[in-house]
Amino acid sequence: MAYQNVGTPRFYVSTLQWLKSLGKLGSVESAYITNKDVLSLVDINPTTQATFSGAGGGAFAITYVSQAGYYNTLMPYNQNFMMVLGHNFSGPIKVYFRNAWNDDYTRVANGYEVVNYNAGDGSIQYSGFSIGRGSDAHDVTANVLQLILEEYYVGIDYKFGSLLYGTYYDVPTTPTLKLTMTREMDGVRRIRSKGGTDLINHKYTKPAMWGGSAGAWELYSGSTTDHVISRSGRRMWNLSFSHLSGRNIFAPTESLSPEIFDTSNHTDSDYHSENNYSDGDPIWWRGNRFLEHNDFYTQVIHKTLGGTLPFVFQPDSSNNNPDQFAICKLDMKSLEVKQVAKGIYSMKLKIREVW
Repeated sequence: MAYQNVGTPRFYVSTLQWLKSLGKLGSVESAYITNKDVLSLVDINPTTQATFSGAGGGAFAITYVSQAGYYNTLMPYNQNFMMVLGHNFSGPIKVYFRNAWNDDYTRVANGYEVVNYNAGDGSIQYSGFSIGRGSDAHDVTANVLQLILEEYYVGIDYKFGSLLYGTYYDVPTTPTLKLTMTREMDGVRRIRSKGGTDLINHKYTKPAMWGGSAGAWELYSGSTTDHVISRSGRRMWNLSFSHLSGRNIFAPTESLSPEIFDTSNHTDSDYHSENNYSDGDPIWWRGNRFLEHNDFYTQVIHKTLGGTLPFVFQPDSSNNNPDQFAICKLDMKSLEVKQVAKGIYSMKLKIREVW
């Protein structure tokens, strides 16, 4: 397990998927996107793919409309990301998310490469998947967000399975030594006959192929025929965290629009500086700040509907190798947080890979 060590874990939670689950995401359909409708692309399910067949060579926009307010009011300023999963974009195409309001086409979440993404121009080297991140979620000062495809070749079928845009959350401490990682083979059934023979039925042994031919979380160029031999097993993590402060786990208020919040027990230094507006008003002073606070409950538990929606998990945020990512859900009935000292808490998580 030397190359699968758990460090400081990272949770990638898609705001688009969350809005859709609440019935608060609209989209603009296009005749150039076939095999999968635009709204279903925000589900984290890259096993089926949409096909983009070109639109005359100019920049093409896939548009998502928030029906719950402007995007910048739904996310923290820092730590936004974009992902395209299950694609064949290696070659002449550039991809990025942008704000789309009053001719303000500011790019977002493409400031840094995580995996297989040129943050400078949006180009992609390999097929498979791409991840970029940024610190500019508040630049989407509208309820319209667009994924842009440009500099593509007309006549080529570009395929992609899932589009993610949202917030990544880093647990501020590494897990304690009481952690386990399991490779579960739950798709294999073994029956021993009366004569002592083992009868084995393989329902599945690994994640479903992405698009029918490429292995999950694989990068490739050219043919994908060998990906049937990609890694097997379902990954699971049991993690325990201690020495977490209250602000790491919960927001100071869970109200959407507290016009005035009781500040008598708080100071500006109580919360991270990046959560303050430039005019100095602290996070607990402005209205509609619950969704923008950078804590585990708000950005992970709340926006995955208690862990029932899938997210992308990276067990060590400092390791960006392609095999370090998994589509997961929380495999617990509840989030239990224990106070171990004044202002210090612990929590346990069970994370299961899904497909």
